[in-house]
Amino acid sequence: MKIIYIANIRIPTEKAHGIQIMKMCEAFSRQCSVELIVPTKKDVLNANKDPYSYYKVKKSFMVKKIWSLDPYWLMKLPQGIYIKFQSVFFVASLCIYLLLRRKDRDIILYTRDEYLLPFIQFFSKKVIWEAHTLPKNKKWYIKYWNRCHAIVAITEILKNELVENGIEKDKIIIARDGVDIKSFSMPMNKNECRKKIGLPENKKIIIYTGHLYDWKGAQTLADASVYLDESYHIVFVGGTKYDADKFIQANINKSNISIIGHIAYSEIPYYIIASDALIIPNSAKNKISVSYTSPLKFFEYLTSRKPIIASDIPSLHEIGEKFKGIFYFKADDPKNLSEIIKTLDMNATYMRDLREYSWEKRAENIIKFIYK
Repeated sequence: MKIIYIANIRIPTEKAHGIQIMKMCEAFSRQCSVELIVPTKKDVLNANKDPYSYYKVKKSFMVKKIWSLDPYWLMKLPQGIYIKFQSVFFVASLCIYLLLRRKDRDIILYTRDEYLLPFIQFFSKKVIWEAHTLPKNKKWYIKYWNRCHAIVAITEILKNELVENGIEKDKIIIARDGVDIKSFSMPMNKNECRKKIGLPENKKIIIYTGHLYDWKGAQTLADASVYLDESYHIVFVGGTKYDADKFIQANINKSNISIIGHIAYSEIPYYIIASDALIIPNSAKNKISVSYTSPLKFFEYLTSRKPIIASDIPSLHEIGEKFKGIFYFKADDPKNLSEIIKTLDMNATYMRDLREYSWEKRAENIIKFIYK
């Protein structure tokens, strides 16, 4: 058995999907042969970085880069136009590559990109689509979803919406995102981590890790800082350079926050362990946020035994209801968030069993479902 995982992304990338895809390829490779196909994309930030080292994964699968037209002039076009142009060339190269592999038997083609389904279904009867969101033109995709051998939905809400659109429920497995438990189980304590990364030892440290897109709700947390006294310090870790620079300018007058920007994935555990509390402030104004997201940061936070504050939205309840020490605030309400922060017992610890949410267990469940 061989899985060919197809992803039209940069590898390495500062975005969370890169972590998820590389970790899943590593987990799948424990049970079968795996090849990850990605395009040759220009990347000023991570061009010379080894993807296996960057994501701390074993070289147990091959990363195959296939040609995709990606000149600098194309990158200067508006994002929507650039993506369409680049995707056309990636699809063309992918089809040629798969055509040359048609003699290979028992190949599973696995992707998160729904627009690839009409093309890759010509090359294998075992096409697996991992659904992270649903497109606006759902009706157009129904026939391709029905042709899939299986569909992996990252939330129960996603599965229910697919069933409502005519997809057989027995074709869909719910597999929420996961975490590399060992990577987040470090021997250093809170103060040792604070010394290493330069955070004050005499403050109540509130940590947010992740991107700074509007629907992630980071601005809600920044706005909550004005209701907190100087004994609290909020730290934002992550975001592209463009987003981080914009976020800094928007919050330049807030004295009790730090904006770190993008760091290597291997550095994230230090910030989580250094925290007193961890925040997932997703907005309730976005469909992806409310219904579809299964944030990697949630599972990473859960390894810490620290209190976690999350937006009171369905997607986060799906995960949080299974664990202790999760506290909810009214989404998009910075004052309510600050009130919840003030009520926390920051010395409390919460035992959480995450074995069902390891990448290995997730891969095992998906493969069992494929061959049920």
